[in-house]
Amino acid sequence: MSNKWQEAMQQGEAEKLNDAQAKPKKEGLADRASAGLGRLLSMQRSEAKERRAGVKAALKQQGVTDKELARDLKPGKSSKAALESKSSLKMEATIGNVVFTDTDTWCWFSVMPTSHGFSPIKDIEEAIREDAKAYAKLVGRRLHVRSTTRPYPVASWAKDTYDDAVAANGDRIPEGYGDFLTRSQTHMQGSNFSEKWVHLGVKISSFRRFKDPKREYRHHRETIDDMGRVLGASSLNAVEATNEDMEWLIRRSIALGVNLPRIGVVSDYTEDDIPSLEDAAVWTADPLTKHLTVSAMPEGVTTEIERKVSVLTLSRLGDMTFPEETQSGWMQRTDRLNFPVEWSAFIDVIPEEKTKSWLRGRLDLIADQVKHYHEDHAIKAPKSLLRQDAMAMQIQEQIDSDHGGLAVRTIGWYRVAVSGASEEELNQRVQALRKAYGTRAEFAQTRNQYHHAREFIPGEPLATPAYQRRMSTAMLAAAVPHGTAEIGDRTGIHMGYTAGTAIRSVAWHTHWDMERRDVSGLMMILGGLGSGKTFALGGITYGAVMNGVRANVLDPSDRLGRLCDPAYVPELEGKARYVNLMKGRNGELNPYRVVADPRKEHFMKDGEFQEEEYLREVSFAEGTRGSLMNDVLRSFLSKNNQTSDEVETVLSRAMSEVQPVRTASPTRILIALEKIADAKIHTDLQQEHRIKARDLVNEYSRLAKTSIGKLIFPDPDAAPLADDDDDDMLLTVYTLNGMSIPSAEVIASGNIPESARMAMAVMTLAAWLVQSRIYMGDINERKLLAIDEGKVLNQIDSGRNLLTKSATDSRKFNLRALYAAQNATHFDLDGDSEDSLGNLVGAALVGDTQEATAQKAALKILGAPTDVGYEGILGQLRPRSKKRGERVHRDADGKIIGRSAVEDTNKKRHFIFSVRDDTAVGNQRRIERIVYDLDAHPHVMKALASAPAPYDRTAGLKEPKEEAEIGGHDENVA
Repeated sequence: MSNKWQEAMQQGEAEKLNDAQAKPKKEGLADRASAGLGRLLSMQRSEAKERRAGVKAALKQQGVTDKELARDLKPGKSSKAALESKSSLKMEATIGNVVFTDTDTWCWFSVMPTSHGFSPIKDIEEAIREDAKAYAKLVGRRLHVRSTTRPYPVASWAKDTYDDAVAANGDRIPEGYGDFLTRSQTHMQGSNFSEKWVHLGVKISSFRRFKDPKREYRHHRETIDDMGRVLGASSLNAVEATNEDMEWLIRRSIALGVNLPRIGVVSDYTEDDIPSLEDAAVWTADPLTKHLTVSAMPEGVTTEIERKVSVLTLSRLGDMTFPEETQSGWMQRTDRLNFPVEWSAFIDVIPEEKTKSWLRGRLDLIADQVKHYHEDHAIKAPKSLLRQDAMAMQIQEQIDSDHGGLAVRTIGWYRVAVSGASEEELNQRVQALRKAYGTRAEFAQTRNQYHHAREFIPGEPLATPAYQRRMSTAMLAAAVPHGTAEIGDRTGIHMGYTAGTAIRSVAWHTHWDMERRDVSGLMMILGGLGSGKTFALGGITYGAVMNGVRANVLDPSDRLGRLCDPAYVPELEGKARYVNLMKGRNGELNPYRVVADPRKEHFMKDGEFQEEEYLREVSFAEGTRGSLMNDVLRSFLSKNNQTSDEVETVLSRAMSEVQPVRTASPTRILIALEKIADAKIHTDLQQEHRIKARDLVNEYSRLAKTSIGKLIFPDPDAAPLADDDDDDMLLTVYTLNGMSIPSAEVIASGNIPESARMAMAVMTLAAWLVQSRIYMGDINERKLLAIDEGKVLNQIDSGRNLLTKSATDSRKFNLRALYAAQNATHFDLDGDSEDSLGNLVGAALVGDTQEATAQKAALKILGAPTDVGYEGILGQLRPRSKKRGERVHRDADGKIIGRSAVEDTNKKRHFIFSVRDDTAVGNQRRIERIVYDLDAHPHVMKALASAPAPYDRTAGLKEPKEEAEIGGHDENVA
């Protein structure tokens, strides 16, 4: 029939056309139109046939055979080359967070990261239960958990830090700031820090109703929205993945193991875009090998990157009690490795009915096997079989009694992708992964690497049903795949990297606590001898100063003065000043002078002067001067005189003769005491009071002639000292070099020698002098106050007053206050008032701490729970390394022929870092173990080095023979 139809169309004969119809009908307008269209099509086919004949003739002249012509120029086909556009990927298109394959529809969510570092165990357990309930709400669906990484945004960190510093401190930034930032950026890039990102895919449908992805998307829109609401309201806090999230996930999965520095265009993928994804990376795998090679050339990279990738399958999982026994979930444990790994897990959340049916089958099978042993063979069943029976019964009991979803069962297939630059490095990392789990888990390195690696790509199916793991949602939640280490601000000084449950870069902004979080700027830096607290104090100060923050430092031990030395830190030349207070002017530490007067411009609000608040601060300053003067005078006395009623009365009368203003002088108190002794004033006093006044005059006059006394008691006729002009100074380090600070044991004994008492008084006065600098500039400018050896201050009332006032004023004056001490017990942490230091700590950095009481006090400062096992961590913050000592060289006869220094090969300082949590309600904190890292600035590390310089006593000795020849040996002497 069709041939007759075509013949009628070509000849245009209406009669033949009518004969070809099954039912003849009268020719109308439509018939004439069809006939005309037929003639037009016939003419086009004839022209195309002629063109093909011409092309064929031309190709024959070029030597093309008839076989090749028959293959390339088939009748009815175009002569143009045909390109296959079909991709081997199952993915056909994406719309937002939805991925379409030829059959399936998946929607993807980004799971918000969480950190359980130093959290109370009950809180961790509650979080696991809530996550288990969230997984249980997805019953009947297949999930795809993808844990991947992104490079730490070093470029963004550098730009944001630079922009922030210029905006706040542009006119004060040192000239070497660009080099400082470049060194930090280069070091961070070389460290290859990455950030963990966890995505959760949920299968919405297993068949496609519409070919068009947009129609399919509209069809499932309601289900997708419902899924988003369920997951968003759960403890997983999962949100719909953005286009950028999907781009990272897809490209990271395609270029598995290749560290992508950036991504390209962020948009949906159409069917025509999918083939280009396969061009982004090339996968090759040799038969029977246990790894594959991935080659890729990411955006912005000019050289192809090649990585060896091996996919390991979780084959067995032992019992792990989290959090009581381990500090991280069983999937989170890989974050402790110093190289990034990726997880891919397909998980089926089994309906309760299906689980019960499976259990009944298992119980019946086990019962038959037990009966077989007992009745057929009259022997006891193996213990392994009885354990299976008990476990099945326990699972059934859990399901029957569970009403919250904690006993819902899952079936999962868990893969880990490990990559290395070479096969040798890959094998080392695989062994490191297995070592991280020890006997708690087994990983199989199967040979079907290509297809197992394909599972990591969204939309790809499960490669094999082997190695399936059955577990409850509670056990799945205990994996904590989204667990990580979260601390820092991504802007500000580079502190180092986390070293607890994960390895992540840590950047911290010194002033966002005051500017954005409205919390205290007090930071406690604690740790025993050699813990690195002074090193960290100096490093933070250096980083803040390089960002343009004006800093004043009190350094009794004179370790931080090198920051002002151009020979060590040339970039601060002309911006740093070193002041040895022990060689200062007479009256430099006058107790009346070191307490600053409030400035009226600091009490303007909305253009109006707050007179009441200003007068209150004036009164506070005068009261502080009187209290400080009284503490200093009493501290010079012996313990018996300090408790004498006559001394108390006489000192009070003498001090009342001097108005506590900043221009007053302590020497006037000595004059008043002499007048009391001569009965010229306060004649109502008894003879014993006048005798005691004379004794005090003699004692203070003697002390006023000492080097320390001259700092406190100026000459009677001397004019008040003017303040130092440090407008151009970013860093001022005040030191008490030459003064011996008493130890904590001496202070605690109460029997303090005179020199130690004077040292404590001078330390307190020096701290007040340094603190007064914060009141002399703009109230809004960023400032830093650093005080080392803070334990001495807390032993004196005026010192404690200083610590509290600096912390409470930190928000108003935009001040970061750093207090360093060896022991947290040196500070008042248990007070109930809001001025207690325990309530004022905005951040804390705790190093190695050994004593049990100190550990508990340090945990309180950190905001971590006590008596749950975290105390021991504080005693293990000093990394194991070679002991510092000397190496003894001996000859074959055992005679010592020389000595040389043995240095500690690991100088990294470990701390517990605690900051306020922006996302939490109330006084909650993020707490992580970190390694403080100054490797980007080796000259600063050298300046802050507190250990003695190494020595070598072999200089000048005759070089001994090779020990292998003379049988000599080395021995380490601690």
